[in-house]
Amino acid sequence: IVTGTTHTPYPRLPEFLEKYPHHANKEEGFLNTVYYLDWGIGQLVQRLKKQPWFDRTIFIITADHALAHYQAGGFQDRFHIPLIVYAPKIFEPKSINTVWSEVDVFSSMVDILGLRGKYSSLGVSFFNPDAKSLALIREGPVMGMIGNQGYLRHSLKNRLETGKFNQHVKEQYFDILEKRLLVVDKLVFEMLKERNHHTSHQGVVLADCDLRNGAVRSEQGPIHSNPVEIYCLAQHTHASPDIHTRRSLNYCPDHSLYY
Repeated sequence: IVTGTTHTPYPRLPEFLEKYPHHANKEEGFLNTVYYLDWGIGQLVQRLKKQPWFDRTIFIITADHALAHYQAGGFQDRFHIPLIVYAPKIFEPKSINTVWSEVDVFSSMVDILGLRGKYSSLGVSFFNPDAKSLALIREGPVMGMIGNQGYLRHSLKNRLETGKFNQHVKEQYFDILEKRLLVVDKLVFEMLKERNHHTSHQGVVLADCDLRNGAVRSEQGPIHSNPVEIYCLAQHTHASPDIHTRRSLNYCPDHSLYY
């Protein structure tokens, strides 16, 4: 399910949903649509609870990008989007404060569904305790990496900027970020080149990709599923960089879906 209400021009909403004076293009209108989105998700979940498959369904609520000109804070906050994994009969409520990327969502879905097989992905599962926490970002032609300790902006030829999230970060940390960023660039090129030259009877070339360690091995094979369903609710906000991080992963308790 993809929502578009939080995009400009912001629509006029029923009076009980307008917490601020309405404006089609300013922050007040945006905040009203966020309140509406929050209310709408709550209404949807209450209805879906009546379905026999609700207890074995996993809901993933996220956004495609941040709304940078309304957000205060450091560099990483310009890419901060929500991520909520909601399955009250499957997960215990908890919050994890770390850095992940949108590209990790697919791998995480495969992981929590217990699927087996090879598939193409640049991400890792955020349910894997051994996975390295990183986020790939883009600002026009500028690429970057954000980790738990700092960030790197890069032209793919030269470093443009680095930033530390605490004073104890060593310079070698940015060497690691740079190496992984360049590995991603090479990996994407090789995967696209391979996809252009190979097709399988299933119509897809599957690849075993280890983004964090820079390895890739292509292979075809079946993926088997178990009877757990996923809904992905993607909240659209305003135009901004389109590959982003999320710094909070919330397992929501049954009585609350609000972030």
